[in-house]
Amino acid sequence: MTDLQFGVSLLPTRDLGTTRRLAVVAEEAGLEYIGVQDHPYAARYLDAFVVMGDLLARTERIQVFPDVANLPLRPPAVLARTAGALSSVSGGRFQLGLGAGGYWDAIESMGAPRRTPPEALRALEEAIAIMRGLWRPMRASTTTASSTGSAGSSGRSRVPAAWRSGSGHRAHAVSR
Repeated sequence: MTDLQFGVSLLPTRDLGTTRRLAVVAEEAGLEYIGVQDHPYAARYLDAFVVMGDLLARTERIQVFPDVANLPLRPPAVLARTAGALSSVSGGRFQLGLGAGGYWDAIESMGAPRRTPPEALRALEEAIAIMRGLWRPMRASTTTASSTGSAGSSGRSRVPAAWRSGSGHRAHAVSR
């Protein structure tokens, strides 16, 4: 039997002091996760990845992840590097939640194309493949991701755990 784990989902509001206090309270209360909603099209919010980096620096144990990363507005190669770096600097406490997109009017308003559900799932599958490819160890001494690496002289970063979000049987088949 799997133990249930609990967390809290936070909005990346401009009131960063309150967000920080909520994160500390969540950790002190013994929660396992903090999810930070990713709405890059909403000017009233700070960037979710900036907030997550701040929360990871202010906590010691709790896992932090985007709830969920807005894939249509975040290129997969950049997302892979960012996730690997956050995982590395936090000692492996960053996890990556991916979403295929859902608020298409808002996404489109930022210049991304509107996708149909099958197109969004194909883009999610492609993004997962790109990220997995970038997280594979490479022979060169460039900054890459490695499942056994950690921040240090090698320049390699940890591979974060990755979650994906979607609805329907096709969405659940992605990344199995």
